[in-house]
Amino acid sequence: MLEHQTDNRTGSRQGLMKASSMHMLRLDFHDTRRPASWPNRLLLLSGIVVTALLAYQFIVIQNSIDTLVSQRSMLERTSHHSARQFHLSPEQAQSLRAEIKDAKSVLSQLSLPWGQLLKDIGASQQNQVALLSIVPDVPKRTIKISGEARDLNAVLDYVQSLQKAKSLGSVYLQNHQIETRSAQQPVRFTLLATWLVKP
Repeated sequence: MLEHQTDNRTGSRQGLMKASSMHMLRLDFHDTRRPASWPNRLLLLSGIVVTALLAYQFIVIQNSIDTLVSQRSMLERTSHHSARQFHLSPEQAQSLRAEIKDAKSVLSQLSLPWGQLLKDIGASQQNQVALLSIVPDVPKRTIKISGEARDLNAVLDYVQSLQKAKSLGSVYLQNHQIETRSAQQPVRFTLLATWLVKP
């Protein structure tokens, strides 16, 4: 019985070896695809740079907010105590009140939801669009976005993508221009959007 099992195993191995020798597997590790063109690489690189700049700007703003919050609380404490303890002159008290008012104004601007705005703009970023600037007008609650795209369709797709953002409303194309001096003839554009923040 043991010999019969050994024969069956030997026979099945020989059958597998015959079957596997019939079909030869050829592997080609040489990639024949064309490398990405330099405009695509440039767009990718500019997208990475813009994302890094936005992240850095967000960190700087957060640090400024933290600093101003601590300064505000310190100023409020010192203004109440110093007026009682040190008998400030009317000019000094007025100067201190003006500084507190300025600090509150800056704090109110920095406490706006910058993080959500930058997150929404970054999430809407497309590989055919490179942002050149983001300029907020805080009192008017508007955002001006300038950039460059491969073509006008890419710009319009980007506008539609931004219209879905939670922190932006009324996104529209203010102007665009085809750069004829460049070989790829990219489209430079400016968008305007309403920044949906509560005053």
